[in-house]
Amino acid sequence: MAVRARRSAAGQHFLRSSKLAAELVQAGIRPGDLVLDLGAGAGVLTAALVRADARVTAVEIDTELAARLRGRFDDVVEGDVLVEWGFAAKRSAVWPSTQLSAYWGAWFELFVTRRLPRCVFAPPPSVDAGVLGVVRRGGPLVAVRDARPYWAFLARGYKDGPRAVSSWTKLRQLEAELGFDRHAAPRDLDAGQWAGLFAHAVRRSV
Repeated sequence: MAVRARRSAAGQHFLRSSKLAAELVQAGIRPGDLVLDLGAGAGVLTAALVRADARVTAVEIDTELAARLRGRFDDVVEGDVLVEWGFAAKRSAVWPSTQLSAYWGAWFELFVTRRLPRCVFAPPPSVDAGVLGVVRRGGPLVAVRDARPYWAFLARGYKDGPRAVSSWTKLRQLEAELGFDRHAAPRDLDAGQWAGLFAHAVRRSV
């Protein structure tokens, strides 16, 4: 995210303060962490991440800025990436869950570490931003080999409810074990509970 203030045809909004960029890095980045700098701009945040010994991929849609970044950093991707506060809050929320958050939650923990008001960007965007943290789980809730059937399982469950993927008798047995109400709507189950339902469904089919 760049400190330089300018408006481009891509509708970019650049972080105004290099000091704030340093604070964001110090708040939760450890040496060796893999970090995507989305909308790297002039590379102010990218440079701070490199100084913190993080493994950084800078992502920038602006062709001119991307070319400048390649002259300074090893890993630069030219592409269109936009993450708003609503996205960060929705993906990290325990409730209400979504099919996508339940799916990602099988392998990653998502959390918001900081909210950034629109006034810290130039020009100010129409919405606030957030720092979204993504950490791979030490032990996945669903085996990677089951990623495709798990997505199909969630699609059925979110379309027609938990009863579409499990019998009423089994839901009554599992509600205490997994900690949910068998009458619950799909959004009322978190990533762990959906993964638990899937595990029982797989065992039943074997």
